[in-house]
Amino acid sequence: MKHLIKELQNRFKQNADLQTKAWFENYLRGSISYYGIKTPEIKKIVTQWVKDNSIEKEDLKKQLLLAESLFSLPHAEEKLAGTLYIQYYLLKKLSSEKILKLAEKCFAKAYFFDWSTADWFTVRVLSPLVKTEEVCLKRMEEWTNSKNLWQRRASIVSLRPLVKEKKHVAQIKRTVSKLVKDSKRFIQTGIGWTLSDLSKHFPKEASLIIEKHFEKLSLEVIDRHTKYLAQHKNYKKRKRRQIK
Repeated sequence: MKHLIKELQNRFKQNADLQTKAWFENYLRGSISYYGIKTPEIKKIVTQWVKDNSIEKEDLKKQLLLAESLFSLPHAEEKLAGTLYIQYYLLKKLSSEKILKLAEKCFAKAYFFDWSTADWFTVRVLSPLVKTEEVCLKRMEEWTNSKNLWQRRASIVSLRPLVKEKKHVAQIKRTVSKLVKDSKRFIQTGIGWTLSDLSKHFPKEASLIIEKHFEKLSLEVIDRHTKYLAQHKNYKKRKRRQIK
């Protein structure tokens, strides 16, 4: 399917904007290259590309390989195209096992190497699976032990859709407990993001998790991700005292 990928790349080049490219690359601090296309436009380009080439009529195995090929490419728009293709054309057609195996392969091959593309994939592909299939929850717990930073982050960020259901609080607690010892910023902010969402629905449970792991949570997490809790100001003071 090299010709299909080449065609999509040409469409991206034709729609590229240098100012948008500069903004994104500056925002991501040069961690990944961009053509310079915003997400709504990427979606339009991918949708038209699929339609023009009848790609959705291809064998599912070939479609999955096409998505994998897009993830292997260097530009953010190419990786997002792979995510969008799975989200809109494969998520309901393939077993969760096949998609999770592809995800694990992509993490192992370091196809995701920045927070933006990793989070797009997590939110658009992994989170819907976790929300609907119990087996995926077990897999996310296994991912907490991964050597890959972005796979570990995905193990907590993927749980964000579950924060409205109290039955899932236990898994969130377990996942935080396994990850919080890791001081890397993107693990910490992944934890903070999920706890912030949890605090909107179950503030008591979120507070208990924060209290339990307070010393290991970063200043950024306390400052930015506890703002929906009544103890927010107190947490900030305590964390600054701890740091001193």
